[in-house]
Amino acid sequence: MAADAAAAATDLRVTAFGALALAVKFYLTITIQGGQRFRGGSRPPEDKGLLRVPGAAAVQSFGTDQASVSAKARLDDIRWQRIVNNDLENLPLGLILAYASLQSPASHTVHRVAVITFVVSRILHTWAYANKKQPHRAIFWFVGVSSALALAINAALGSLYD
Repeated sequence: MAADAAAAATDLRVTAFGALALAVKFYLTITIQGGQRFRGGSRPPEDKGLLRVPGAAAVQSFGTDQASVSAKARLDDIRWQRIVNNDLENLPLGLILAYASLQSPASHTVHRVAVITFVVSRILHTWAYANKKQPHRAIFWFVGVSSALALAINAALGSLYD
């Protein structure tokens, strides 16, 4: 029993710190995206004087005034929007599966490895996307999805043995 309690405590720590790492990563990502939106001119018009962002477009128009923004600024804005969208598609389900696996892991080792792999792959996916690295981005996405599926399988199998 003591060994099970110790394993469960370690699982909780790995999951909690993984969630913390993903939260910090996400908040850094949306902060960068916010700056890119200023540079791309895609903020609401009332945001024009909100912050002094280096390279911000002269006009903030939800991106409708393309004449005042360089093509590079528009592309960077879209790239960071897509990075955030990808996080919104993958992080919630991955974390739900991590906490499901935490509740009834068939294997504590599988749980820990899958959580760590999910967290690292999502961080590396953001890096690869931001730095235009392909096939790295696709590989990191696939590894993240695979680790999330491993968490789901671990949880399902663990529920059969309780």
